[in-house]
Amino acid sequence: MHGDYRLDNLLYREDPAECIAVDWQTAGAGVGGNDLAYFISTGLDPQLRRCAERELVEAYGQRLRNYGVNRDDAELWDDYRFALGHGVTVTVLGAVVASRTERGDDMFMAMASRVCAAIRDHDALALYI
Repeated sequence: MHGDYRLDNLLYREDPAECIAVDWQTAGAGVGGNDLAYFISTGLDPQLRRCAERELVEAYGQRLRNYGVNRDDAELWDDYRFALGHGVTVTVLGAVVASRTERGDDMFMAMASRVCAAIRDHDALALYI
């Protein structure tokens, strides 16, 4: 997994289908759903996320199946819910280690607020107890 998979770490070419991920300093082995949950839950306004997340997770699952990864949508949804906690961890750690700027503070507050809304929406804390 990338570990900090967010829009700021993606570079796009003229062809929007071409994208390069950068900033691999937090890469490691882990649940693939971590990157997906982090990207969706911290990057999208909660109202937009609520409208799109099920479809995004299903599209992710279909892409995995195209590559031979056999995970059904129910398993991927459970992975997604469980991985929401990763968003809190990365957001808080990022805010602690990054040099403070007004833009950075605003970004980390938005990310924290968004991922916490997702955790509440999906009762994800219950998965940790």
